[in-house]
Amino acid sequence: MNDSQHSDTVPASPAYTSTIADGRTEILKELAKTDAVTHAVSVALLDDRRILWEEAFGLVDKTRSLRPNLETLFCIASLSKIVAAVGTMIAGGSRLVSSMNR
Repeated sequence: MNDSQHSDTVPASPAYTSTIADGRTEILKELAKTDAVTHAVSVALLDDRRILWEEAFGLVDKTRSLRPNLETLFCIASLSKIVAAVGTMIAGGSRLVSSMNR
C-alpha cells in the first residue's frame, strides 16, 4: 500500500483480483503515452457500497513531480451529467421515479 491507497479499503475477493490488475495495467499504459491528454487519475471499484479498490495514478504537476492521492480533487466536468442520467435510469427501472410522459 502507498499514499495513493486507503488502509480502510475492503480486501478484494479473488474474483476481482484480475480486474484490479488489468485496470491498473491499462491506466498505467494510458498515462505513459507521450500524447496522453490526461496526466493523473483516481479510480475506485465498488461492490454493494464497499470500496474494493481505490488508487491514484500519475502526476498532477509534472514540473514538481507532484503525485495525486485519494484526497486530490479532480474536475469531473460533464461526468456529473452521465452519473445523473444513469441514476435516473436505475431509479426508473426500479420504479422509484415515474415517467413524465403520461
